[in-house]
Amino acid sequence: MGVYDILVTVLYFIVFPIYLRSKYPLVIVLLFFYHTIFVLTYWNNLKDCGADACVYWFITRFNLTSSDTWFSYFGLSTNFMLFIDYPLVKFLKLDFLSGFLLYGLVGFCGILNLYKILKHYDYGKINIKGISLCIIILFFPNMHYWTCAIGKDALSFFSISTIFLFLVKNKKIGIEFFLISAFLFLVRPHVAVFLLSAIGIVFVLNNKKLSVSKRVLLGAVGIIIIPLMVSATLSFVGLNADMDEITENFQTTSFKLAAKAASAIPMNEYSLPLKIFTFLFRPFIFDINNVQTFILVVENTLALILFIWAFKLRLKWKIKLPYQIQAILLFSLIATFFYSYRDTNLGIIIRMKNQLFPFLLVFPFYIISYSTLGTLIKSGNNKLIYKN
Repeated sequence: MGVYDILVTVLYFIVFPIYLRSKYPLVIVLLFFYHTIFVLTYWNNLKDCGADACVYWFITRFNLTSSDTWFSYFGLSTNFMLFIDYPLVKFLKLDFLSGFLLYGLVGFCGILNLYKILKHYDYGKINIKGISLCIIILFFPNMHYWTCAIGKDALSFFSISTIFLFLVKNKKIGIEFFLISAFLFLVRPHVAVFLLSAIGIVFVLNNKKLSVSKRVLLGAVGIIIIPLMVSATLSFVGLNADMDEITENFQTTSFKLAAKAASAIPMNEYSLPLKIFTFLFRPFIFDINNVQTFILVVENTLALILFIWAFKLRLKWKIKLPYQIQAILLFSLIATFFYSYRDTNLGIIIRMKNQLFPFLLVFPFYIISYSTLGTLIKSGNNKLIYKN
């Protein structure tokens, strides 16, 4: 272990927890160490190095020619991952564990952003058996599993969460927004197109300076041209429009575990509603065949209950969604359509949906929280004071 590895270890296990304790409740510190269990377990499971993380990390150590330079790797997707890891491995000479700690830290910062979003909408202070619903959502294991390792997942999750938090805080769009959007584009171009398209459409639909008919027309046109934008963007940057190069090609340990959930599924034979249900909520009860799938089933079942609860409440209270929630829903809808038509392996689906599903849970959380506040107001309870 070199001096920089020691510094990374101190940053991860001492400096960052102290920072968390000074800014957040103790449960967030516990959440961080819960996340650390996933980081260390994932790292320990990669002894055979059959994973994307090994490719991203060790190719910069063993497979470079003398003519290779740092900026020779600057590009999109996998190339950008090598570009990020190059200085960490070649200049700082960090070991594999240090790489996991750094990426795990980035992934947790994404989860921390999600916590800030949920707290922003925690109008009714929802508790289930004395435990905050916000905290229950944050302990969903699948989110931690896909944000704890060296790879695109931690970086894209952090980028998406930062953009949504930017919107939730109603900050003016400026250089910070464009920088994080550009970073997401470099990591996963198609996801950036989905997200920015959704935000653009929602802004148009909520622009009161335009007539209702113009807003609807522009929004519909936007939704129609998104597939063309994705195809054109990927072609321009040198990736296949059919997304073959976006598909994760490396056989990862995590993929193998997730693939046990059911592996190949006949998505092409499913109706659209069944495609959407499969993408969002499988593995379901009938898919249980091991401990991993059981954990996923529990998580998916709880999520489904939240959505059913929220839809009933929305019908009852006729709650209007703020544009931030609309953007999350539209982004999730676009990505769900795309992945449900492209992927036929449940293992890949489980991985891909983590880019949107934790954020999609903000929708039922908002509805349930808002409805709770409405109930308190209608009942004449004036003890609750909410400040936005």
